Amino acid sequence: VAGTGDGTNDAPALNEADVGFSMGIAGTEVAKDASAIVLLDDNFSSLVKAVLWGRNVYDSIRKFLQFQLTVNIVALVISFIGPVVLGGVSPLKAVQMLWVNLIMDTFAALALSTESPNPQLLDRQPYGRDDPLISKTMWRNMIVQAVYQVAVLCFLLFATTNARDAPAGTDFQVLIMFPSVRKLSTQHLTIIFNTFVFMQIFNEISSRRVYNELNVFAGIHKNWIFWLIMILTIGMQVLMVEVFGSFAHTTNLSWDQWLVCLAFGAFSIVVSIVFRLIIRFKPSARKAPKIRVTALEAEKIERDELPKRELARTRWRELKQQLHTVARWRNYRKDDAPKPRAAGFASALRADWRSRDCITPDSQ
Repeated sequence: VAGTGDGTNDAPALNEADVGFSMGIAGTEVAKDASAIVLLDDNFSSLVKAVLWGRNVYDSIRKFLQFQLTVNIVALVISFIGPVVLGGVSPLKAVQMLWVNLIMDTFAALALSTESPNPQLLDRQPYGRDDPLISKTMWRNMIVQAVYQVAVLCFLLFATTNARDAPAGTDFQVLIMFPSVRKLSTQHLTIIFNTFVFMQIFNEISSRRVYNELNVFAGIHKNWIFWLIMILTIGMQVLMVEVFGSFAHTTNLSWDQWLVCLAFGAFSIVVSIVFRLIIRFKPSARKAPKIRVTALEAEKIERDELPKRELARTRWRELKQQLHTVARWRNYRKDDAPKPRAAGFASALRADWRSRDCITPDSQ
């Protein structure tokens, strides 16, 4: 519930509202202190801009969380499975993990939080007060991406076979996709690292939409910062693989190996769109806010919610009781009124009226 005001008498309402708007020019200091947002230009059209930017910031936080949690899940699973299964050999080295963290934290925050607000944000229903920050749709997107990425990395890591020209009695295994690459060699681990990074780059595009939108590329041409971050990330990844070999524990890759890494990364967008079509969550129904009412207001609300027949019967009983009370009062004045002296007449009447449960003349 939002409230607007500019005077001192509006301060209680602004304080009780979920979002209080006060006027920056004509508003009093008391109203400004009690409100959550101050309209500097005293223009009510600024309310629309405030709602639009508020929803845009909220969606930006959700986009970043969706992307960051996916990267964390995949990195933790691979970092755990690799040493356990391979006997202490980690598929991702320390420098490579630092580069992934730089992509995940700094670059992703800049890319996903710099989109301008879209007027279509106002077409959505407002968020509930108790709605979780990570919705069911976000959990679907994160789980689907994490399962796909872990499956691809495990395939590249464990899909090996014995080399054809290996000497007899030796365990010389190579990759199924690349028979010239030996298992757990520097080139093998570079392919895993390169594929992992490109899956995060394309997942960053999918993370631009945190609901059931199918077009994840909508409005991407308007955000030049996003394009700059993508180009910078891809350029740095090429340098990490092709130039900083000894520093990043990588080696040069052939063109077919680069294409395979790009294909695995780009296919993550297809997986995201397909599962958005298959598994769709409807927005949760918003619960009505709790309203504080007095006893009289509660009684009035209860009466208003009664059926018409029951309400008519209730009012008829109240009218009959009032008519009966009036009739008793008139009969009492004519027949039953005692005639003491003037000094004790009023007290005698009050005592007799209380005993008969009648209405006193003062209440009339």
